[in-house]
Amino acid sequence: MSTKLPIDVLDDMKRRKNVRKYSLVVLFLLLVNIGMVDSATAVEVRISSPPDGATVSKIIEIGGTSNGILISQSLWICVYPPGVQRYYPQDKRDFPIVMGKNGDWSTRVVLDRDIYTGSEFKLCAVVANEASNKKILEYLNKSKANKSWSGLRQLPDGALIYDKIAVTRI
Repeated sequence: MSTKLPIDVLDDMKRRKNVRKYSLVVLFLLLVNIGMVDSATAVEVRISSPPDGATVSKIIEIGGTSNGILISQSLWICVYPPGVQRYYPQDKRDFPIVMGKNGDWSTRVVLDRDIYTGSEFKLCAVVANEASNKKILEYLNKSKANKSWSGLRQLPDGALIYDKIAVTRI
């Protein structure tokens, strides 16, 4: 006793098989396209002012260019003082980073403590994802509440340095 499937059932099975094939092809093309968009908008951040090696005062204007920073990411400027080996994110609530439509940015940085006069500092342009941005803000809130800024031994996971320069405080 053999059972034969009706022709319309066979046609339906072929159609479903073709739909699966086409769905996989479309999914593959979408994934490839997303990969191309990601690589085409790679994050770039540069510090252009002050120049590397500059001599600066206690409060300085810093600026540069950026490209590809996502809405879910934040730009931070961190000071890395000599001998301390800690990062000090500059609180954007005190000195906001002004972002231009063309990717230019600017802000102020404070190289505090007169004991560092004549010392070389590193200024780092850091891009943080949402989780690391939250950790930086938690550090700043805790520091303000305690009136003590111990710095970060390392940047949180998801926060990457894209550029850094050395400046000497006068």
